[in-house]
Amino acid sequence: MDNIYILKKIIDGELKPMDNPEMEVIIPNEVKLDFSGHSSEAGISWHLSQVDILKLDKISYDYLVLLLEHFGVKQHIGVFLNIIPEIQDNYNLYAESLDTAIFNDFVTEQNDVKVLFDFFESYLKRNKDSNMKIVFKIDKYKPYSISNFFLTEEILSNLLKIYGITYDNFDQRKREVLQNFEHQFQFDKGAEVVIMIVIKTIVKYLKEEIPLISQRDCLRFAGVFLHICQIPTDNKADIAFQEYSIKDYLGLIYHQRLLHLYNQRKVYKK
Repeated sequence: MDNIYILKKIIDGELKPMDNPEMEVIIPNEVKLDFSGHSSEAGISWHLSQVDILKLDKISYDYLVLLLEHFGVKQHIGVFLNIIPEIQDNYNLYAESLDTAIFNDFVTEQNDVKVLFDFFESYLKRNKDSNMKIVFKIDKYKPYSISNFFLTEEILSNLLKIYGITYDNFDQRKREVLQNFEHQFQFDKGAEVVIMIVIKTIVKYLKEEIPLISQRDCLRFAGVFLHICQIPTDNKADIAFQEYSIKDYLGLIYHQRLLHLYNQRKVYKK
């Protein structure tokens, strides 16, 4: 017997199977993106789905075709149809079940990032003969300090690279990163973790299939695809994509917000 999945739509803030889907497509089960690598890094168990037939509305299907045609990868439509059920199911699952401490970590992140940028500013504007020390503290254990010039320089220069910061662009990058939090969607607990995993997996796949694609285009592709999956990427994003051309809608995706999620290096545990 065929495994049938009905596309879920956001109804009263929750993903629920849509009423009266207009069409159904057969899913080529041999074609699949692997989310296990990034989900393992994030400390969650990605739940697989085995779907033979996807029932959905014609608008969502047609818009997916337009997205793939725009990037010249329409031949990969089976890959993306295949992962819609997995993404929706994992989003629903982890939106409810991840540890509260994870959610609190997202809430406090903005304050910590502000502190980090204050430190970056002091570092960039320091006197070159200033003494520096980096201190690490884990739970009840004694603090570990590093004061060697070469080690502290290497650690801090790599941190600056992660955020794309130089002396000349510091003010601009600080504005960009903190602006992400104006678009911060208040996801329920683990939903943001799932979005992070999806973005990283899709970006990796696109870079392998389209070597010359920019990171910005990868992120905007991922944003539109998540919206086709009915998953919001920030609280200012409009999921009513049918009102826009594919080119205009790609321009509406706030790629800096997605870049912030893409650059996450956190490990989450239940």
